Amino acid sequence: ATASVPMSQSHPQPDWAEQDAMAIWESVQAVVAGCMEGQDPRHVAAVGLSTQRESTLLWERESGRPLAPVLGWQDGRGAAVCAGLRGAGYGDEVRSISGLPLDPMWSSSKAAWLLDEYDADRSRSRGGELCLGTIDSWLLACLGGGHIIETGNASRTQLLDLTSRRWDASLLELFKIPEAVLPAVVPSTGPFTSAGRLRPLGDDVAVTGVLGDSHAALFAHGAWEPGQVKATYGTGSSVMGITKQIEVGSPSLCRCIAWEADEPSFALEGNIRSSGATVAWLATLLGTTPKDIAAQAADDAQGVHLVPAFTGLGAPWWDDRAVGIVSGLRFGTGQAHL
Repeated sequence: ATASVPMSQSHPQPDWAEQDAMAIWESVQAVVAGCMEGQDPRHVAAVGLSTQRESTLLWERESGRPLAPVLGWQDGRGAAVCAGLRGAGYGDEVRSISGLPLDPMWSSSKAAWLLDEYDADRSRSRGGELCLGTIDSWLLACLGGGHIIETGNASRTQLLDLTSRRWDASLLELFKIPEAVLPAVVPSTGPFTSAGRLRPLGDDVAVTGVLGDSHAALFAHGAWEPGQVKATYGTGSSVMGITKQIEVGSPSLCRCIAWEADEPSFALEGNIRSSGATVAWLATLLGTTPKDIAAQAADDAQGVHLVPAFTGLGAPWWDDRAVGIVSGLRFGTGQAHL
């Protein structure tokens, strides 16, 4: 059975991308209830989560109340933090430990921004009153699983030492993030928590697997060995494959943990920030729908190019200062060409 709930995203300022944390949790409850209509809950063997990766949020540990919107993975408000660290010469150090270039896409600079706004002196973070995490952390907390994060998702925060699979003290110091505010890192197979809060499932149904969305796609396609690569197209795009390399071989690519079962599997990835999001943006701009845009598209763009750098460019440039560009316009250019 399948079910879906559309999720909105707001852009209150240029380069900002926000979502409602409670709406995400409610959407998960709604799709599970939708899938279970007419089904016997006793037939459910287990629950798995495939989530956004770098999106980051801050909530109160005791009440579970989010203090701010989710900063989506496309959110670029951490650009100033990244620029400052690059200017101070920390780019190579950060990349060698985390596998990731200094860029506002990752959770690190978003986390710094959130703490600067809502816990400037870090007292509540150090005291254990606040929780900082990604979407998998948030959903597992909503399910009653405490404050934990799956290894692959943790590797996308830019705060994890890929070798030890632990939070790195030097990275935490650079981004001014107390370790007490971060979740415990657990393997992709858990242990996690019961899924019983997803009614009508019973408390005996467990969450047995958690992966970031791109990692889940890689695993599901069966690309488990070096030389096999998958390309996925969603809001953004990902070209990803397993690697046995110890170090990143190219500055164009990111190195992360794809998943951890008996042992970690590492991956190389190139990220494009806007693919499906570009179609949605164009539909909104023209007052129509993505489906209508696709139906109207001309066979030949006649020289029109659209560079979707709405929040900068990802691989292979990693340029957070780039902006979107439309070029090649002529008097004969029409909506179908764009």
